[in-house]
This record gives sequence, structure tokens and C-alpha cells, in this order.
Amino acid sequence: MYKCVFSDLDRTLLDLSSGLSERSKKAISFLRSNGIQFIPATGRAYGSLPECILKNSDIDYVITSNGVAVYDLKKGRALWRTTLPAHFVPGFFDFCKKEGLIAIETYVDGVPYTCREFYADPARYNQSRVEYVKTTRKPVDSVKDFAISHKDSLDGLTIISPEGRLQELYEKARALFGETVYITCSDGLYVEFSDLRCGKHNALVKMCEHLGISSSEAIAFGDNDNDVEMLTAAGLGVCVENGTENCKAAAGMITHHHDDDGVARAIEKIFGVTL
Repeated sequence: MYKCVFSDLDRTLLDLSSGLSERSKKAISFLRSNGIQFIPATGRAYGSLPECILKNSDIDYVITSNGVAVYDLKKGRALWRTTLPAHFVPGFFDFCKKEGLIAIETYVDGVPYTCREFYADPARYNQSRVEYVKTTRKPVDSVKDFAISHKDSLDGLTIISPEGRLQELYEKARALFGETVYITCSDGLYVEFSDLRCGKHNALVKMCEHLGISSSEAIAFGDNDNDVEMLTAAGLGVCVENGTENCKAAAGMITHHHDDDGVARAIEKIFGVTL
């Protein structure tokens, strides 16, 4: 019935320690043994992927940075990758200056870079995952200078929203740049910008074409607003219990909390197995 499973990582598949539970590992292994690809689809850049994904022998592919790139983990290379249009970059930083935004990140070939002020004290800028920032980001003195000097090879740009401003900044960005770049938001924190061809939903469709199947034969799991389009693009969209209202509304099924094996439990239910 279903031939491929796509899943967001943070607050969907991964547990509170950003790892894979034994039940989740068994679910992924069950899919593999039945010829069903399990493909993580994350907002994380390639350089931010956890070891439990990178070293899982049952996972061949991963969608990163909200569809910016798809990597073949076995071959250690990108199947495809997009970059931001260079002409967008100056306008983005004009927008950030006007809105008084300091905490900004950018990505080059899967490697995330962030401003030194944010890296030094993430909690000051509405980021609760301090260890995640410290272990996955590379600090630079000026993200603006870095991004402009790499404007022809940027995977994307991200604003870390000040508390209470996410929706406001997302709507303003959409009004200004919505016809130029793909914009999404996630984790109640990030406003993310990438090429118009991006989005997890577009990556899902392209990945299904690569595998020779229809997107109607895919299941997609998510929890956040950047997963909504992916859930609607799949044959079956599943939201974890801790998901946003928008994500739940887009889903055909609600499963357990991400820290209660929501993805694994749904796989068991859908495929009629006990793992």
C-alpha cells in the first residue's frame, strides 16, 4: 500500500535527547526489511544531522534544510542541491536591519554559520537549545559580510525570531519576498528562506520520482508548520500529538507524542505489526 515513509526529525521522530528510541529503530528496520524507504525530512542542515541518523544503516537518503538538498548517505554526496538567488541577499539584510534583527544564520554546502553574539549566548535570543547551537554552528563575526561574500553558494538564510515576533516577521517576509524565495517557519523560533524550488513537499515529490513511485504511495510525519505542505503532498499525512494546530489540521491521522514513540506507534498501526 505504502512504499516510502518521510519523517521530520526534531519533535517528531527524535526523542527529547535528539536520539532514536529502540522502538523507532525497530520501526525503521521493519520498513527496510519490507523494501520501504524511510527518509528523514528535516529543517536541519546536513552538518547538523545527529549521528543516530547519519550512521543508521537502514537509512539511505535524507532531505535537509527544508528541501534545499537531498543526500545519499551511502555515497556521501548530494543527489541534488539548490542555492538562494544571489540578488535576494542584500534585500534580506536590509529587512533584518529595519526590523532590528541580530540573530541570523546562513548555510553553505550543508554547514551552518551563525553570528558570534548569538553563538555566545543563544538563550538571550529566544533559543532554548543551547547545546544544539554550540555543537552544530560555526560562529562568524558578521553573518552579513559572510553571506554577501558567499552569495552565489548559500543554501539558505534564517532569522531567529525574538520572542513573540515569529508570526509578524513571517507575514512581513512573505509580503516582501514571497514571490522571490521560499519562506517557512518552525519551532516557534525560525523564519527560514531558501530557493523557490524548496520545501519539504517539493523534495518529497522529487524523491518519489527518483524512487519510481507516486507521492500517493508515501506517508509523511511532522509536527510543525514547515511540515504542513509535506503532509498534504503525501498519500497519508501524520502529525504527532505535540504538533502545531496547523500541522494537525493538515494531517489525516494524529499519533502519540514524539517522546512516546509517536512515529513508531503509527507505523505499527498502519502496517499492522507489533515491534
